[in-house]
Amino acid sequence: MKLLLSASAALLLAPAALSAAAPSPVGTWEIALSGAEQGLAFVTFEDDRDLTGYGISDDSPGIFTLAGSWEIDETGKLTGSYLRVAGGQTVTGTLSARLTGRRITGKIDAENGNFSFKARPQGTPLNLSGDWDGIALQGGTAIPQSYTIVPTSLPGVFDIGGSGLSPVAGAFAITGTAVVHSNGKVQLVATSDFEDLADIRSSLAGTVKPGRARNLLRGFDSSGTPLQVRLSR
Repeated sequence: MKLLLSASAALLLAPAALSAAAPSPVGTWEIALSGAEQGLAFVTFEDDRDLTGYGISDDSPGIFTLAGSWEIDETGKLTGSYLRVAGGQTVTGTLSARLTGRRITGKIDAENGNFSFKARPQGTPLNLSGDWDGIALQGGTAIPQSYTIVPTSLPGVFDIGGSGLSPVAGAFAITGTAVVHSNGKVQLVATSDFEDLADIRSSLAGTVKPGRARNLLRGFDSSGTPLQVRLSR
């Protein structure tokens, strides 16, 4: 009888013991930043409590990289610190978040501002490779553009090359970089290179679906002028 009771007690306690196991963020996550900085990133939480990542934001001239460390307690409270490098400039920050199921939500306190972020497990990034047409709307002027988008060695990161024709400044070249999440969210920076005028840098964000007839990105150029780009292919 004692053996039967002991076995029953063990079975009853087993689920409680399993549920008490500390949650873990180990793996790669898609990060969406909001607040003082808008952007998208991929961050990997390593088994050894290091973190690495890369992304792009409206505050970075191109791809930034991340390196840091993390800790988590049995309640799912996640903390960490990181070093961000973008365009040769470094920024340090700390994060405080909570892991709930397969979602992470939290805040970042960094040298360049305070942010909120949401994370979901990495999915398959959309493949935006190929030729695209665009109409940029800026200050009431419609500017036709064309782009070729090429994947890089980093998952979810694409290079952009193209050209446009301004009714004021004539033909110009376009170069840029985009980060794309599995849900179609896009964040990009691009530079328009005019022959007789200063280069203009633009930061744009939106959702792009390759099979959709028209996609819309919104943002600002380096002068602070609002900008919209309608994409199709």
